[in-house]
Order: sequence, then C-alpha cells, then structure tokens
Amino acid sequence: MASHMFRFTIRDVLWLTAIVAIVAGWTVDHARARVSLGRANFALSQQDVHYEKDGWKAVDRLTAENAQLRKELERCEVRMGQASASNSN
Repeated sequence: MASHMFRFTIRDVLWLTAIVAIVAGWTVDHARARVSLGRANFALSQQDVHYEKDGWKAVDRLTAENAQLRKELERCEVRMGQASASNSN
C-alpha cells in the first residue's frame, strides 16, 4: 500500500516542473524589478539633491544680481533727480 502513495506519472512530473519553473521565474523577475526600482529611487534622490543645490545656487546668484540692479537703479534715479533739479533752476 505504501508503494502506491508515491507513484507519479510523467505528466505529473511535467506539471510539477512547469509550476516550479513559473514560480522560480516570477521570483527572479520580481527580485530584479525590486533591485531596479531601488536603483531608480536612489538615482532620483541623487538628482533631487543635485537640483536642490543647483537651485539654491541660482537663487543666490539671482538675489545678488537683483541687489546689483537695484543699486544701479538707485544711482540712475539719483542722477535723474539731480538732472531735473539742475534743469528746473
């Protein structure tokens, strides 16, 4: 009776092989996808840091440029005020 319990046909072995192959393939694919996703997330985080630093550099540069233009505008306004004062005399 015990010898009949473990009797498999070739069809049973082929089905088992197919199921194991599908599960193994899915597991490998899922692991690779997870690694790729991790790498992509890391790359994006590095880009965010890079763009954030560059962004602040641009803000600093534009702030300095804005201050310089304001000084130049004030000098022009002073000159124009002096010119209009001398023209009114």
